[in-house]
Amino acid sequence: MRKFLIGAAGVTLALALTVTATGAPQFQADQGRRLAGPFCVGKRFLKPLDGSRVTTTPAFRAAVLRAGVVRSVAKTEPCRPWENRKLGLAVAGTPGPAGERGLQGPAGPTGATGAAGAKGDTGAAGATGATGAKGDTGAASTVPGPKGDTGATGPAGPAGAKGEAGATGAAGPAGAKGDVGPAGPAGPKGDTGAAGAVGPAGPAGPAGPKGETGATGAPGAPGATGPAGPAGPAGPAGPVGPRGPMGDIGSIETVAGNFIAGEKTITVNCPAGKNAVSGGYNIQGSVTASYRSNSSGNPTGTTSWTVTQTSGNTGSGIAYVYCA
Repeated sequence: MRKFLIGAAGVTLALALTVTATGAPQFQADQGRRLAGPFCVGKRFLKPLDGSRVTTTPAFRAAVLRAGVVRSVAKTEPCRPWENRKLGLAVAGTPGPAGERGLQGPAGPTGATGAAGAKGDTGAAGATGATGAKGDTGAASTVPGPKGDTGATGPAGPAGAKGEAGATGAAGPAGAKGDVGPAGPAGPKGDTGAAGAVGPAGPAGPAGPKGETGATGAPGAPGATGPAGPAGPAGPAGPVGPRGPMGDIGSIETVAGNFIAGEKTITVNCPAGKNAVSGGYNIQGSVTASYRSNSSGNPTGTTSWTVTQTSGNTGSGIAYVYCA
C-alpha cells in the first residue's frame, strides 16, 4: 500500500511538471527554478471543499484543498499541514517562455452531499481461549509475620469458698524496761507578748464643792490707738441711676452770627458763664465742618460753635450756637 501511495504521488508530480513545462495552465509560476523543487503536494485523503465553505478570497478558492495539488514554494517556505514536501527533477531542454496567466474561472457549483454509507456487519465473536496452567506454589517465607493482637480478657472465675478462722496465738513475753534518755537542750527564748488592750474608763468622780466668788478687779487703763489699716479695694460700680427730668428749655440761649464777606469760616461765641450744647446753620453753599469749639475755633473748647462753608459771599449764611 505504501509503495502504491509513493508511486501515485510520483505520477502526480511528473504530470504536474509536464503540464507546467508545456505551457498548459499551472497553479503557480516556477519563478526561474525550472521545476526542480521544492514542491508542496496535497495529501491523498483531501477532498474539494463544499460550496458553503468556499466563501473566502479568490486567491484561496484557487488553492482549494484537493489531493494531488502541487505548489511550487521557496526553499525556506514551509508546506501547509495538509501537504507533503517533495523535490522534483528538472525537465531536460530549454524551457519556453512563460505563458500569459489565464483569467480566473468562475467558482464551480456546490456538489451534492453524498449519501451515508451502509452500516457494517457486526463481527463474529472470537473463540474462548484455553485455560492457563496452574501456577506453582510459592516458597515459604523466612521472614516472621507480624505479631498478633493481644487477646481479649477472659471472664472472671467463680469465687472460692470462705476459709475457716485461724486459732488465736499465745501472748508474747513482756519486753524489758528501756533506759531514760538524756535531757534535751534548752529551747530558744519566746518572743515578747503583745501589749494588752486598754481597759475601760473608770466612772466619773463626784463634783467638788463650789469655790467662793473672787473680788472684782479695778478697770484697766485704755490701750493706745492702733495705726489706720490700708485702704480697702474700690467697690463695684453701682447701677446707672434713672434719667433725670428734662431741664427747662427756657434756660438755653441762642446766639446767631453772619458770615463776613470773603470768609468761609465763622465762630459764634456763647455769653460769659455758658457753654455750647449744640449748633446749627442756614447757608447757601455746602457745609464742610460744624463742631463745638472755643472762641478761636479750637475743637477742644466748649464755649463756641464753628461752621465752615464753600461760599465766601456777603450774606451767604448764618451760624447758630445754643448755650446753657
